[in-house]
Amino acid sequence: MSVITIATSALAAGLLGSLHCTGMCGPLVAAGCAKTRGLDGATGYLVGRLASYATLGAIVGHLGKHAFCILPMSTVQAVAVGLTALPAAARGFSILFLQKPASDLIALKKKPAANTKSSSRWIAAFAQLLPRRGLGLGLATGILPCGLLVTAFAMAAATASPLYGATSMAAFAVGSIPGLMIPLLGRGLADRFKWRISPRVEGVLWILLAVWLGVRLAMGESCHTGLMQTPG
Repeated sequence: MSVITIATSALAAGLLGSLHCTGMCGPLVAAGCAKTRGLDGATGYLVGRLASYATLGAIVGHLGKHAFCILPMSTVQAVAVGLTALPAAARGFSILFLQKPASDLIALKKKPAANTKSSSRWIAAFAQLLPRRGLGLGLATGILPCGLLVTAFAMAAATASPLYGATSMAAFAVGSIPGLMIPLLGRGLADRFKWRISPRVEGVLWILLAVWLGVRLAMGESCHTGLMQTPG
């Protein structure tokens, strides 16, 4: 199979599944790709995503059809979800329960207890661990669980070549870009017209993002298990 055939097939698979990417990665894209430009914004996200996919494609291609038996994909994905979802939940909790309302800034309040203040500081610090900006978020996307991504990895593994595997995954990443443009454009319009949501809603959305990442893990585990049980 030629590299052109591999790239074309992967590109078509990414394009046909791009709406799936809208639902699976859309919330992360909207949360992380702010109005900043370059590696901090949408460009950085797409570059990081491409680099992550190509690198993993090279690894899977090198290992060949037994890649899913050799690589601890379930463990890696579970760790990736934990490192992304837990800070997101902490950020939502911090916004909902730890940040002071604007009215509290001028009201005379009783000084909070030291242990409460310390807990707030730790939760706020933990919330900052979430890769919310372009490049880091794009790099993390490659190891987050996704049924469509499992299929793309299987295509890369079938090439039995690091170069072809990287090419396949890079083409898949490029093909799926149209689906990602929907949340990117939505976030861009929100920044352009300075649309804002209340802190309470923002906190709830961060927590829902954490829950959605957990759902992704369950869905990805199901797809991965099914692929492992398929006779090869």
